[in-house]
Amino acid sequence: MTFSHLIIVIISLVIMLFGLLGVIFPFFPGIIIIWVALFLYSGITQFKIVTLDYLFLATLITFIAIFLDYVAGYWGTKKINASLWGVGGAIAGGILGSVFGWLPALLIGPFVGAMAGEVFSGRDEIFKIEFKTYTIIGFVGGTLVKMSAGVAIIGLFIYKIFQNF
Repeated sequence: MTFSHLIIVIISLVIMLFGLLGVIFPFFPGIIIIWVALFLYSGITQFKIVTLDYLFLATLITFIAIFLDYVAGYWGTKKINASLWGVGGAIAGGILGSVFGWLPALLIGPFVGAMAGEVFSGRDEIFKIEFKTYTIIGFVGGTLVKMSAGVAIIGLFIYKIFQNF
């Protein structure tokens, strides 16, 4: 492995780890950043280490993770027939919560946002509690799916690097 190739590997890994950290933010396309870093590395190295087959597998994992993230969010909000205000409040709460760190982004922001949205829409108290619970479960579930996919892609990338070292 040449020095320039080592630099490319390190830069790619840093971008991938940045993307992995970004997975927890609802407005940050972390899993896509991981895929883009892998794609750029593949292109720069002319698909010698990370082949088109592996890139196809990583693309498939990325699309499945994004799809399951949306399914988890949809399940979380539609489980109890949520209002549009509640859904919007949960999304806004997740985004605002991410300003204060990863724990507020995962739990507190969507919870408070969903409650505010449902209060604004005039829904009853029991519905608000159920909505907040399912919203948080859906958001955390989607985040875990994206995190798992990101770890899998990065792990396979590291495996490919060491395999060809």
